[in-house]
Amino acid sequence: MIRIRVLHLFVFVVAVSMLIFALSYRIEEIGEANETREEKNSIQIRKQKDSIAKLESENKQLSESNKQLEADIKELQDSYLSKVDWGRWQRLHGCEQPGNWYANGGNPADPGRQTFQGGLGMSTVAWRMAVRAASNRGIALPVSALQATPRQQMVGAQAFYDAHGWGWSCVV
Repeated sequence: MIRIRVLHLFVFVVAVSMLIFALSYRIEEIGEANETREEKNSIQIRKQKDSIAKLESENKQLSESNKQLEADIKELQDSYLSKVDWGRWQRLHGCEQPGNWYANGGNPADPGRQTFQGGLGMSTVAWRMAVRAASNRGIALPVSALQATPRQQMVGAQAFYDAHGWGWSCVV
C-alpha cells in the first residue's frame, strides 16, 4: 500500500513537474510574443512620429511660402493701388453722381437703356469688365458697384480705364 501511495505520489509529482514545465514554456512564449508585439508597436510609433515630423516640416515650409506669397500679392496690390488716380475719380464722381456713391438707375438719353450704378456712373457691363481687369491684377472687387465702397469703385474705374480706356461721357 505504501508502494502504491509512493507510486501515486511519484506520478503526481511527475505530472505537476510536467505541468510546471509546460506553463513556464507557455509563459516564455507569451513573453516573446509580447516583446515582438511591443517591438512592432515601437516601430509603428517611430514611423508615425517620423511622419508627423515630416508633415510638420512640410507645413512649416508651406506656411513660409504662403507668407511670402501674401507679401508678394500685397506688394503688387499696393503697387497697383499707388497708380490709382484718386483725384480723377473724385472729379468724375462730382460730374456723374455728385454726393451719391450708390446711385442706381438709367439715363433716358442712353439709346441702349443700360443701368448705371455707383458714384462713377458705370454701367453694369462696364463694372463687370472692371472686376475682371482688377482681378487680373490680384484685386478682388464686389460683383456690383452698389456693393462696392467708394474706394473700391475708384479702383474698379482705374482698372477699367487701364484695360479699356476712357468710357464716360464726363470729361475730367
